[in-house]
Amino acid sequence: LQSMRGVSLEIDASGRPLPMLRGGDSGRCIPTFIVDNMVMEVDGASPSPSVQKPFTDIEALVLTQQLLGIEVYSGATVPPELDRNPLKGCGVVVIWTR
Repeated sequence: LQSMRGVSLEIDASGRPLPMLRGGDSGRCIPTFIVDNMVMEVDGASPSPSVQKPFTDIEALVLTQQLLGIEVYSGATVPPELDRNPLKGCGVVVIWTR
């Protein structure tokens, strides 16, 4: 994901990466992740008292060998059929597996 346009990685205290998109108040925000048409909310990179929905859950679910494709949409370019969280406004990362 880090090589895709508009995506940057934020590394948390445990060294785990969290893909971020441009946007939000700070200039970067956590997008909505959709894995095989299922919304996966993320609120941090790895489990901690303040992170209840870690990106590590998606990493465990999506094996590299099963990866079919990834689509990244900024907040302004999200197709209506993928706009599952219009209040967030950060964008969407869509992950397809075999």
